[in-house]
Amino acid sequence: GEVMLKYHSLDADASVELERNGWVAIQNDFESRGEFQIVVQHTTARLGRPVADRGSNKFQAIQPISHSDAHPSSLSAIYGRSQFPLHIDTAHWPTPCRYVVLACLEPGNSQVCTYLNDCITTPFSRDQAVVLRDGLFHVQNGRKSFYSTVSSSMRKYFRFDPGCMKPMNDAAHGAIEIFRERFTSSVEFKWNRGTILILDNWRVLHG
Repeated sequence: GEVMLKYHSLDADASVELERNGWVAIQNDFESRGEFQIVVQHTTARLGRPVADRGSNKFQAIQPISHSDAHPSSLSAIYGRSQFPLHIDTAHWPTPCRYVVLACLEPGNSQVCTYLNDCITTPFSRDQAVVLRDGLFHVQNGRKSFYSTVSSSMRKYFRFDPGCMKPMNDAAHGAIEIFRERFTSSVEFKWNRGTILILDNWRVLHG
């Protein structure tokens, strides 16, 4: 027989909040892992066509892992179970993905938070904006590597991920320091079972 799922997805109010704040959280109850995955898939479908980062799996299970068990080009390979710096996802793509959807199957006992920093609602000073425009990074992506800055008047998105972006001048080192300092003033997002967090990846860094 058919199963009717009752869930909270990206409705009009949530869409307005996403546009205003750069992120929105949606809380859901579920009985099984499979049911929750269907809810997440319905939510992502409201945003557009999901794309895979590495490999062919568009939906990836993520959990704290050690340096040795991590993908060589991931932040986990660098930081392991330590604190991740602020970053966007898919910074190594020519154009980073617009939205990132994170969903919590089980928060665990440690209650580790995700920190969110919106580059629009918490603007940079004039001097900081110059540093972000002038800092040159080598974005590492194998044979598809390229050079980029954090921001530019020629595009709408911010690009920053110290895991794949290597500083090439003094301004780039300054940009890294700017985001290191902004970590402490970021929004502290606490996870619950069944939380779905949608980020505008073009403007909100997470760590």
